[in-house]
Amino acid sequence: MSTEFLNGRRFVFAQRIEIPQIESTNDVMEGQARNDDDQSVPVTLTRDDIEKGRALFLMTREGFDNEDDFLDGQIDPDAMEHEIFGEAMPDADIWLVPVEGSDPIGYRYSIDRVNNILTYETAEGLRTLEGDEFAYGMQSAVRVDETGRMICQFSRPLEIQEKLCQDAGAADHLAEIERDFELMKHDPDGWVQARAYTRDVNKIAPDETYTDDAISAKQDANQETLIERSQLANRTDAEWGILLNNAMFRNPQVRGIFKYFMASRLKDFPIDQVGVTRFATLEESIAVLSDAFPEHKEVAPFDGGAMMPGYRTSPVHEFTDGKMTVITFSDLPGMPAYAYAYPNELTLDADVTPDSPAPAF
Repeated sequence: MSTEFLNGRRFVFAQRIEIPQIESTNDVMEGQARNDDDQSVPVTLTRDDIEKGRALFLMTREGFDNEDDFLDGQIDPDAMEHEIFGEAMPDADIWLVPVEGSDPIGYRYSIDRVNNILTYETAEGLRTLEGDEFAYGMQSAVRVDETGRMICQFSRPLEIQEKLCQDAGAADHLAEIERDFELMKHDPDGWVQARAYTRDVNKIAPDETYTDDAISAKQDANQETLIERSQLANRTDAEWGILLNNAMFRNPQVRGIFKYFMASRLKDFPIDQVGVTRFATLEESIAVLSDAFPEHKEVAPFDGGAMMPGYRTSPVHEFTDGKMTVITFSDLPGMPAYAYAYPNELTLDADVTPDSPAPAF
């Protein structure tokens, strides 16, 4: 893999420092950091450092200014508090600053994500980190622009890094992040792939057929459903809902991609009335539906085409009894299987059982 260095794509190794909350008129702040021997050492942070982007605010001693940004659903706050705040001063702010001796404008670098190798330029020549050194180094690495202004940590989820780099106008970092998302689409872990494709879904033209108010009104009215869910439940021993009551149905991009895949099947049948359930695996779904329906055939996978490049489901399995059709497939490797049900012909024979929230799709 070629090594490419760009002026606008740099990084520094950073250390956490703890600064007591003080009056904003102070231009010099005295804080504490930890050295390699885990000893507390004094650190000075100036207002000039902050204004020039040579310090990055991380969080407050008492909590998080933006919990969604800092926790991202992946970090245990108790574990983080134990790791970072062991002997922190009361009411301290936590900042990131470049480690002592760093180049003021950071280091140009290249990352081989396939082999997990970081190569970067120093005054003495190229340096390379791989293996455990790579993993350790990336935990403390921070993206900076061509002036050395700090943008975000590499350890943050890629979706958060992308937003912060967009806010900073860091085009070279964004190009690298784009490549990283494409690599995620080929990860053997389907949940990793799902994160990359979810990003694509968010770019899709929204389906504006439904508004939040219209969805709420239909839900509040507890209207009769056009799919016979009670019959489906009896035949499959699974709980069925309808898309109307699925939380993801409120996402107009999700509705857009669903219509893209299902329009030819549903014709005039309203998508909010499609029955939905979920099975742990595709194998389980096929076994259950094979027992419930006399006819079964395997058809082509759904393909994202230009709308979601690279996205391709498992083969779609189609079941029918002549009156109702159920299709099932798995989005990505190792992920649950979804099953969607709709009548072969639009009928007003309603299932009046009160609906419950549908499984996520």
